[in-house]
Amino acid sequence: WEKMVEENTPMAVILEDDLFIKKHLKTVITAAQQLQNWDLVKLSDNRNFPFVETSPLAHKLTLGNYLKAPNGAQGYILSLDGAKKLLQRKPFYRPVDVDMQFHSEVGLTMVGIKPYPIAEDRSFESEITRVSAGKHSNRSTFFRNLKYRTRIYVERKKITANISSLV
Repeated sequence: WEKMVEENTPMAVILEDDLFIKKHLKTVITAAQQLQNWDLVKLSDNRNFPFVETSPLAHKLTLGNYLKAPNGAQGYILSLDGAKKLLQRKPFYRPVDVDMQFHSEVGLTMVGIKPYPIAEDRSFESEITRVSAGKHSNRSTFFRNLKYRTRIYVERKKITANISSLV
């Protein structure tokens, strides 16, 4: 994100290394380039959250927004404005993929394009999963988790984008 801002890069495709790329990724990127006023386009969702509103795009693609913003940063397209918005938060105190769910805190316009061109490689064990697999049992962890869950519940009541302003 910082490199995008430093070099004034208008758009970037950001992919993790533990995924499968489907043949229509280039078509999805082209479709995203034709949209207006977007910050982040999700290219995958391991929970397959439904869109709230949709708009058809060329090549049998569907643009949509979310009521429940998906977590995960396996693959997404980010605009320069989106990078600037995400970099507003200093210091970062949540994992990036979780932070994206709090889109309204920085005014991030997030949409998805289906069918998603990115899929997780389930045979790969993530370092993040391995590290976070431990159990926490103290009271402070319980209350922090309760506070977090309440905030994410409220945040998920905010739609991620106005579809009519994008197409």
